[in-house]
Amino acid sequence: MIRFDDLDFAPDLTRARRAAGEIAFTRGETRMLVVLTRNVGRVVTRNQLLDALTEVGSDKSDRNVDYMINRLRRKLDDSPRHPRFIATRYGEGYVWLPRPTDLLPPAAGAHAVIGPVRGYRHLGDAQPRAARFADLFQGHFASNLGADRKVVFDPDCPPPLSFRDKAPLIGVELTFLRDGPELDCILHATAFRNGMTYSISRHRIPDDAGIASGIPDAAGQLATRLAAQIWKSLTLTASRREPLPVAMHNAAQTMQGGLPGWAESHRRLQQLAAQSPTDHGIQIMLASNIHSKYVQHGLEILATGPDTRAEDEAQIEALVSANLPFVQHDPFYAATAAKLLFFVDHGYRRMALDLMEEVGRTSTAVAPSLVILGMLRTFAGQIGQGLAALDQAQDMAEPGSELEVYILCLKCQALMAVDDRAGLDAVLARLYALRPPIQFVYDLLYGPEDAPSPAAAMALQQMT
Repeated sequence: MIRFDDLDFAPDLTRARRAAGEIAFTRGETRMLVVLTRNVGRVVTRNQLLDALTEVGSDKSDRNVDYMINRLRRKLDDSPRHPRFIATRYGEGYVWLPRPTDLLPPAAGAHAVIGPVRGYRHLGDAQPRAARFADLFQGHFASNLGADRKVVFDPDCPPPLSFRDKAPLIGVELTFLRDGPELDCILHATAFRNGMTYSISRHRIPDDAGIASGIPDAAGQLATRLAAQIWKSLTLTASRREPLPVAMHNAAQTMQGGLPGWAESHRRLQQLAAQSPTDHGIQIMLASNIHSKYVQHGLEILATGPDTRAEDEAQIEALVSANLPFVQHDPFYAATAAKLLFFVDHGYRRMALDLMEEVGRTSTAVAPSLVILGMLRTFAGQIGQGLAALDQAQDMAEPGSELEVYILCLKCQALMAVDDRAGLDAVLARLYALRPPIQFVYDLLYGPEDAPSPAAAMALQQMT
């Protein structure tokens, strides 16, 4: 066996080294690589490669060449349809691609890729059914994302290393299986760049001969369901670093782009609740999402009506009360439940604060727990202790992140409550630097009453 380090006569193999790592080649594979890389950009015929494998004039079949090329491609993570290293020139031979023409796969730069597709060639006369489902699924899945989110269907999608720095964020692999007349598809959604699984499930694909809506309905329903599952997985992954409402907002932003409102998360949660009506965590998330409506659009709701606060608070209370016994020992959901019960304020405040203090002592998701603990302490009048918790959480937040913005907004309320003008101005300056549009509202809420800023004066002029 010969290793990459022995191939100092083939400097162009540094690309292969990055793609394949420290793998070993047989002597025959090494000879073939030498011939190909010494003729970069030029076609090498099968006979030339066969001579490299054996002695000149050997009568061995050139199928040995095809077999060896396939082995090399597997070791280099190379795709015959989207080659980075070895390209086929039909009727001529093979060529080692020069660096300038090292093409990226079709899904490079896309937000999501549907592919690779596995098992297709074993389906026989079920191939058209599988192909139709895959095509429809790609369209429906794209419609579940934002308009600026490019979704590419590539049945031969190569591994992430093939994309260099342009790999998609989301990958959905389709694996088709046939058992007699039945056709199944396994949907495996991943964070494409690191392979982390978002969702994996197996589904029966209908035969819609004579039923026009069979495959389209199945493709549409599965695409919508999968998008909701990916959103949930993104939320739960981030929730160990961020409070639940921030994690839901960021997951929606990853899926949709732009600045998604609470309605996008609400839609996903309703889909998930319909799929899993006994999932207590989803019910807590749904309650948190109703509260987020007022955080994001409270002024607009109160200005335009109708006033639905009573109904929404009743629903939050019902959702949390019914599911708290099942989630109170999970710090992630317990912290969110405590915050919501404190917000509803129907005699729950002491219990909510005690629950949150317990979460703060036991949770390993430190930053999210500190945020909610700091929030509840300040709302309960423990301003110094609350600000101390928020300061610690801010130190753990990524600078400029949604989490830092969330913490800054909470600190504004606490500092206003104790009339710490200097501290409040410093926090506002940081907040305005991160999110300039917020100044229009926050100067009204937190600016000095005797000297309103131009932004506050403009906002006042537009009010009745």
